[in-house]
Amino acid sequence: MKIRVGLISLIALAILLTPGSAFAAGATAVGAQDYLICAVTSLGGVECWGLNDDGQLGDGTTTSSITLVAVSGLATGVVAVGLGEVHACALTSGGGVNYWGGGGSGELGDGTKINSSSPLTVVWFAGFSADLSIARTAAASVDAGANLTYTLTVSNAGPDTASNVSVTDVLPGNVTFVSVGPGSAIGAWGLGALALAFDAFVFFARRRRAAATG
Repeated sequence: MKIRVGLISLIALAILLTPGSAFAAGATAVGAQDYLICAVTSLGGVECWGLNDDGQLGDGTTTSSITLVAVSGLATGVVAVGLGEVHACALTSGGGVNYWGGGGSGELGDGTKINSSSPLTVVWFAGFSADLSIARTAAASVDAGANLTYTLTVSNAGPDTASNVSVTDVLPGNVTFVSVGPGSAIGAWGLGALALAFDAFVFFARRRRAAATG
């Protein structure tokens, strides 16, 4: 097996360097796994060759090929490729991830165990981005023994909705807990999804310890 893989890899490199091939102008990345080889072209496209019984060439067929075939829908924008035993994936310049080929164990990331001969976009990696920030506001000073009420403001500058947002905060040593706003525990709040340009507010009070006497 190892000898055959090595021979296939050498053949692949020979094809890669053949004048007039799709990579004559240069390739930026190459991946090889058993009987499958894929490469990223200088234009950001992906082309593969080798066995294709599970659709791992990504050209919409299950026909094996000893010559280069273009992966459907990935003509530009790809920066890296990775190969599994019978599937392949591509990372785009925008942070997206595409998988194709054998999906019998859920390798394609689409929630199924079905093969795909064309690239599928992994939704949760498709350029997802959320910009969260948190700010605390409170009175500048409070007398010993009095209540201190302050607000935590959690904001999302997007561009996407943030999911499973939670906030935690630790009581400083010079205060004791009095009461808390919405949440499941003291100093911990599950806010769930936080949409773009939405602010979540959490209010709670702390009582400063009385100054020591004597």
